Amino acid sequence: MIYLDTHVVVWLFADKDMLSKNARRLIEQSHSIFISPNGIT
Repeated sequence: MIYLDTHVVVWLFADKDMLSKNARRLIEQSHSIFISPNGIT
């Protein structure tokens, strides 16, 4: 299970360079991904 903050989700889809290769790999291989309901302000 991985719990992502909203900005990490934005980075995941919008900017490849904001996440390390290891972080991206862990997210992509996770069976369960949860996203924080708090938005970016």
